[in-house]
Amino acid sequence: MFSCEGVDRQTSALMKGGRGANAPRGSPAPAALPEGQGAGPAAEAPAPAAKRSSGLPQNSPTAEDLQRGLSSGITCVLPVEEQRRVYVGTVEGRVIIFSTENDFSVLRWVHLEDASPVTCIDVAPWAEGVEVPDGEEPGLMAVGTQEGVAHIYSLANLRLAGTVNIPRALPEGELQPGSGLRHMRMIQIAAEPLLPVTLLTIDSQSRLRLWGLKVHTCVRAMGNVCQCCGAREKDPSLLPDYASGGNSQHGFALAKNDRGRMEDAVAISDNVAGHACFAVFDGHGGDKATVLAKQFLPLQLEKHLEQESNKEEAAHQAFAAMDELMQKQLAEEAKVFTAGTSSGTVACIALLREDELVLLNLGDCRAVVCENGKVGTSTRDHHPEKNDQEKQRLEELGVCIEGGYVDGKVQVSRALGDIVDKTGQKILGLSNTPEVTRIEVKKTTEFVILATDGGWDGLREQLAITTARKVLRETKSAEGAAKAVLEAAGKVTKADNAAVIVVSLNIPEPLPKRDAPPSRFQRNSKTE
Repeated sequence: MFSCEGVDRQTSALMKGGRGANAPRGSPAPAALPEGQGAGPAAEAPAPAAKRSSGLPQNSPTAEDLQRGLSSGITCVLPVEEQRRVYVGTVEGRVIIFSTENDFSVLRWVHLEDASPVTCIDVAPWAEGVEVPDGEEPGLMAVGTQEGVAHIYSLANLRLAGTVNIPRALPEGELQPGSGLRHMRMIQIAAEPLLPVTLLTIDSQSRLRLWGLKVHTCVRAMGNVCQCCGAREKDPSLLPDYASGGNSQHGFALAKNDRGRMEDAVAISDNVAGHACFAVFDGHGGDKATVLAKQFLPLQLEKHLEQESNKEEAAHQAFAAMDELMQKQLAEEAKVFTAGTSSGTVACIALLREDELVLLNLGDCRAVVCENGKVGTSTRDHHPEKNDQEKQRLEELGVCIEGGYVDGKVQVSRALGDIVDKTGQKILGLSNTPEVTRIEVKKTTEFVILATDGGWDGLREQLAITTARKVLRETKSAEGAAKAVLEAAGKVTKADNAAVIVVSLNIPEPLPKRDAPPSRFQRNSKTE
């Protein structure tokens, strides 16, 4: 069996004086750090385009991360003897993977999107009969959180493959949000033929539940996918209603606002073919298209960016491939919807590598770049009433525009999804080709805001820039900047879902505080 002492020696150095938290029941806890060491601040996640030290693989901390420290508290530890690894969960919502060889060096790490503290971890091989792509490491990793959510990752590339949102899947009131998972285990016992792996969970209320996992492989570029199905699921939205997170380099914020259902989402990855990737999605007609795009579009971008040197052409190919995949998935949805049309989604993506920023826009989400405190580059909305070129394109195709609706069905002229039941094809005239904008990141390029139309409907671009810049200069918090933009937009209107991402590039130092001017009125004091 593994000894935790080696892990404790390594994490003690990485945590910079942080004290490991108590591990949940059933998980070996690391020894406490020496007395006299105060709890250090939470470590920042890696910069999107940070250079990695030589020899470190993808999804691994940079040399700067190791110097700063990776966590302020350990919550659970899982040694896996056959893999010669130790998996460590932290209070910041990370899983750090150590090798038991080479003095417990850090191999890779994972950042949970919701940043909820990790409460339990399990690792299991693929189910029998499931094909694993050549050269890829088999296995699944399940990560349970304090919010009662189980995230499933492929060990091959540490990509999120699926999520079991237990509080949402259960009947109303049966499990309150915040009822964390205490124990979790993946078992190769089929709940039914189509569900070959079973996930066992025990929550903080000591309730045991079994969840069937459908594991399959798609095209190699999409990686390994796990679809999680709860037997009593009541068609919950797979997208969080309200959330925020990030680090000093990027932050995001989401709000359902006054809409009945959440259809907006964000996706953030630190490595898509060597680029940091930031994406916002705005769904319509349901959330299925958004869920699919969030999960698979970054994978399609990775595939085509690796195969095609021309980034604009690679983006066009990736979006077309994504739309083809969604067409098959959404055809059935179109048949059951009374409108006869499936859900769809628009997207705006920023790809960042070194001094190059590439913006991909499809629909009416928008990216705005701040140059020296002012609006620099901004993407164009694809809407027939806001974009003359789009209107002309549709008219040349003979597409009817009724009150701003393309073919009388949707208000945007470019989107993914939107499959018509009668034809099995996209809405007539609707394009899946993103508009690509390449920007050189200069010293004056301070940050970029990506937001869905629910954010831009309430704010002018310059006001959004000013709002975010003030927070970034005062606090250095990209998450705080994203929340500030979202809140400012909400003060004007909350009629639509909203999602905001702020990516910090070159934030100037805050202005020095000025001494208060002397008063023109002198007070006289008399003593007797």
